Amino acid sequence: MDEEKILEKAFEMLKKRKLMWECKKCGYKWIGRSISKPNQCPRCHARDWDNPKEKPIWKCYRCGYEWKAKYPDKEPRYCPNCHKREITRLEDYQKQMANKIDS
Repeated sequence: MDEEKILEKAFEMLKKRKLMWECKKCGYKWIGRSISKPNQCPRCHARDWDNPKEKPIWKCYRCGYEWKAKYPDKEPRYCPNCHKREITRLEDYQKQMANKIDS
């Protein structure tokens, strides 16, 4: 197997991997993808939300981007803006490695 295929396989494995997260405040545990970092504990955040008919407005603590989305049931939501940038960085890294292999 050549290095490019190994890198592609590693990237796919990283993207799909799920980890167990634990809230330091309340002790709640949940499973989330490793590529999406949790912004807040789903249980602690649910206590602050009292209108299930409306989609809450989420705001990223890193970049300030705001978006509407349903409250996450099982996985923490990630910022679509930051997530795109993370995927782009990983794809750029993959291309750089492929270029090194070709040279």
